[in-house]
Amino acid sequence: MAGRYNENPFAEEANVNPFANGSSTRGSTVDIPLDSAKIQDLKKKEKELNAREADLRRREALIT
Repeated sequence: MAGRYNENPFAEEANVNPFANGSSTRGSTVDIPLDSAKIQDLKKKEKELNAREADLRRREALIT
């Protein structure tokens, strides 16, 4: 039971948190695929907005 308690609990330890050094490589990236349905929906909305914008520009040109 002699080793049950630390002699000095406030002493600096060499390796307090093993994850603090950040041993992973910073240069590597992780490609997280997005939901393909969301991507298709965004592309559809973008096409609709481009068509609406072109229509508004055409109407504006007719007015002026």
